[in-house]
Amino acid sequence: GRFRQRLINEAPVGLTVHAGLAYAGPSPLLVLAANGVGIYLDGALVGTPLGLLGVLDRPEDRPFVDLIGVVLQALVVVAILRLLVLGSGALSWREMGLRVALPAALRDLTWGALLAMPIVFATALIVAGLVTLVGSTPVSPLPPTGSSAGLAINLLAGAVVAPLYEELLFRGFATTAWARVVTPWAAILRTSAVFALAHVLTQGGESFSEAFGIAVVAAAARLPVAIALGWVFLRRRSLWAPIGLHAAFNAILLIVAESAAAA
Repeated sequence: GRFRQRLINEAPVGLTVHAGLAYAGPSPLLVLAANGVGIYLDGALVGTPLGLLGVLDRPEDRPFVDLIGVVLQALVVVAILRLLVLGSGALSWREMGLRVALPAALRDLTWGALLAMPIVFATALIVAGLVTLVGSTPVSPLPPTGSSAGLAINLLAGAVVAPLYEELLFRGFATTAWARVVTPWAAILRTSAVFALAHVLTQGGESFSEAFGIAVVAAAARLPVAIALGWVFLRRRSLWAPIGLHAAFNAILLIVAESAAAA
């Protein structure tokens, strides 16, 4: 349709979609899996000594530990993309939408952030319905802390660092790579499915049925924003737009959760 034709006609090199530009780099699934393994190993290497020191058992230290974990995940993502994607010549940072022109970046950040509230509302409706049916609620990866300092650290981790590296990996890399070989919406849906799956791997429960129900709710909660992030990325042809949406979306959820816990 017109959306696809506009992408073909207007997108810069690297975001030209399904118009003869082949993707000759490593499989996006392989790169995503490598990131998953790297993040797991990195977490184990850091988490083990912190656990032995008893840091993980102190609730007041949880925000700092989470922030360290998110920063390490960001470093793993950048390193693996540098090695497997840029190192192979498959894509450049610019081709993944990472451009540094400040006025344009600020404009795209704002454009994306303005879409956060309606997506939060849609997500809340979906989650409320599923929680009623399933009877289980997913656990937040950044739970409320009960303090303004803890909230500030959670916002730094969840609304600054995490959106930067997750958008670089899922939209900048995976969506760009897939959009070169399939239609734009197919690329968006593929990336959204993997994005949702990646966010439920840490969920659990006391039984298989409970864990499965929680995973379903957690995955469904990510799909609306994941699809919106993919559309925003291809629509604006800039990584800053989905980063703005992702950051605002996470910030709203963190603030609402903290306010509800304090009530």
